[in-house]
Amino acid sequence: MSEIVPAGPAGEQGAAILLRSTLDAGSIGSLERAKRGRGRRLHARGSMGTRFCPDRAHRLPFRHERIEPMDFSPCATSANVRIAARGDAEAMRAVYAPYVETPVTFDTVAPSRAEFTARMADAMVDYPCLVLEQDGRVVGFAYAHAQASRAAYRWNAELSVYLEQGATGGGRGRTLYDALLKLLRAQGVKSAYGLVTVPNEASERLHAGCGFQRCWVQSYAGWKAGSWHDVTWYVKELAPFDDDPADPVPFGELARTRPDFVQQVLDEANAALEANAPTDCA
Repeated sequence: MSEIVPAGPAGEQGAAILLRSTLDAGSIGSLERAKRGRGRRLHARGSMGTRFCPDRAHRLPFRHERIEPMDFSPCATSANVRIAARGDAEAMRAVYAPYVETPVTFDTVAPSRAEFTARMADAMVDYPCLVLEQDGRVVGFAYAHAQASRAAYRWNAELSVYLEQGATGGGRGRTLYDALLKLLRAQGVKSAYGLVTVPNEASERLHAGCGFQRCWVQSYAGWKAGSWHDVTWYVKELAPFDDDPADPVPFGELARTRPDFVQQVLDEANAALEANAPTDCA
C-alpha cells in the first residue's frame, strides 16, 4: 500500500503512499519474521513496503494527451532520488518481489518481468515514479497511480513505496513520499490515499508524520499465509475542493511544461538525503 509503503493496503534486504505506502525512517523489521508468523489474524509489523494490488487499475482517466515524462539528471551523491525510466522496471521488481512472501502486499505470486514492466510503464505516463539509488544501484522506488478507474475518481491518487532492507533509515521513505506529494499537488490531484496492513508501526508513523488522517479500518481485508489481515485507510487533502475543478495534468505534461519545478523537487529530496534527515511532508 502506502504501499508508502507503500504507499496504497501502501524495506530491508531485497524486500522491502486509496495511497499504498508503508515506509518510514525507522527499521523495516524482519521479512523472515513476517514469513514465519501464523494465526487467525497475522499482521506485518514494522514493515516499510506497501501493498501492490495487481488487479486494480493504475491509470487515471485524464482527458489530456499522454506525454511521456522527461529525463531529469540525478544528484551526484552516493544516495539520490531521480525520475524512474522504463529501464528501471527490473530493478524495481527485484526490490518488490520479496514482499510477496509477506502480508505487506496482497499479491500472492511475484509478477513476471513482462507483467511488472507493463504495470509500471502504464502508471508512469500519468503519474510520477521515483527511484532511490545507492551508489548507482536502485534500492527503492515510490510511485503514484490511480486510486480507482472511474472518471469521477480522477482527483484522487494512491501511492506505493518500497525499500530494500539495507536502504532504510535516514528518512529515505519520508523523503520519497514528500517528493511524490509535491508533484501530485502540482498536477492538480486533490486527495492522496494510503492503505496499510496493520499493525505496521513504521508505516503508521510515516502517515502520521506526513499529516495523513485515518479514515477507517477494513477488517479482514485479505487472506494470506493462513491468516486474515486488516487494512487501515489513510487520506491527506492536497488542495481545496472547489466547485469547478480543473482536470489533473498528466505527469508527462507537468514534466514538459514545468521542468524547473520538477527538478527543484528532486533537488530538495536529494538535499534531504545528503543531510541524512527527513523532510517535512508537503
